[in-house]
Amino acid sequence: MYPAVPFFNLPKLRRAIEHDLPAAQHGLRATWKEMLELRRKFLEDPGFKYMPVIPTHRKPVNDRAVKT
Repeated sequence: MYPAVPFFNLPKLRRAIEHDLPAAQHGLRATWKEMLELRRKFLEDPGFKYMPVIPTHRKPVNDRAVKT
């Protein structure tokens, strides 16, 4: 979504927009577990579509830009 953000500023960006993002996995093992489960479901049903749960509540937009 934001390819121009330097990697060292990604934690700041995540904090600024996390109210609009689905929950993130914590750790490599949990990430791989989720990916392999999705792969298994897709192989069983080629029409399977993954739709992450995205928060419906909106945080008020702050007029200040995120400083990078």
